[in-house]
Amino acid sequence: MAAAVPRICIKPTTTREGGLDDATIHQFLEGVKGDRIAFLDDFTKSFFTANDKSDLISEPNRLYHRDIAAFTSPKATYDCIKAFSYTDFRKVLPKIDAPTLVLHGDSDGIVPLEVSGKRAVELLPNASLEVIEGGPHGLNATHPEAFNQALIRFLDQ
Repeated sequence: MAAAVPRICIKPTTTREGGLDDATIHQFLEGVKGDRIAFLDDFTKSFFTANDKSDLISEPNRLYHRDIAAFTSPKATYDCIKAFSYTDFRKVLPKIDAPTLVLHGDSDGIVPLEVSGKRAVELLPNASLEVIEGGPHGLNATHPEAFNQALIRFLDQ
């Protein structure tokens, strides 16, 4: 899984360590309902940004990814946000015993490493974590060489 979003990174209504709170999730859902294209335009900017570094892919490449998202079903976009926000994987992850690679950027501003990737590896019994230095959420596009090398190392095991 790369820059995964298991429920462990989403804040419960009362006490969640890190992750998204209900107000942020609500903003995402309202953004999709109100002006989905504007939401996707803003979201893809964050998706490929690491800290203050926003030039990790070209603007045409970012727009290409935005346009792919724009051509998905509006309902699917909305339902995707609900699914990654409210599905609790904490009981399921310990049951997955297949070798699992978790790839995560250390500069992921959408799904922080500490509240998702690191926690997922703790719950997956046969997992390894590869942290991509300077990697944002869209690290497969911004850091393809590091991403592919980590994947090949894992597959060679």
